[in-house]
Amino acid sequence: MPTREQYLELWGEDNTAVAPLAEWRSEFAAPADAWPETDLLPIDMSVAFTAYLDGEYALFDRFEVRYEEEGDTQTFLVLGKQPGTETNLFALDPDTGIIHLMDPEAQNLEQVNATYAAFVAFLYRFAQFVEADEGEETRPAKAAVLEQELKGIDPTAFGDREAYWPMLMMLLKGEL
Repeated sequence: MPTREQYLELWGEDNTAVAPLAEWRSEFAAPADAWPETDLLPIDMSVAFTAYLDGEYALFDRFEVRYEEEGDTQTFLVLGKQPGTETNLFALDPDTGIIHLMDPEAQNLEQVNATYAAFVAFLYRFAQFVEADEGEETRPAKAAVLEQELKGIDPTAFGDREAYWPMLMMLLKGEL
């Protein structure tokens, strides 16, 4: 597991946000192993992730989704968004620890990672990949290695070929 200093070095101190992780851990029911070791998140990571939010939601905002049929309400925490989109938010379900990509208005959920801890690990490994990138010639082979490493961290993230991480890996491997 990387140290706090390693996260800051890789993501950059000016490119890092601090999540209220201690507060969330005490307030919400997600299992202990769903929470990451660090309270840090990158602010901007090329094509994978951004915390630059220019819409209705701010970083770490809470929002509730009301499911009409069941009458239930579910709380989510905003962690960032998919770059190049307005409404595809990375949202943490704090009761399960699952990270979803979702449009709060449409209330559609796509599981991205089984846990917040896995999501942070994916972002860290992706940043290492970007840092070491030597260009288009070697990128596909190195992306295939990265994909195998990510599958080892969270195989559920690759359960659907059209989910977020598999699509990103296909892009990096030149398959899209």
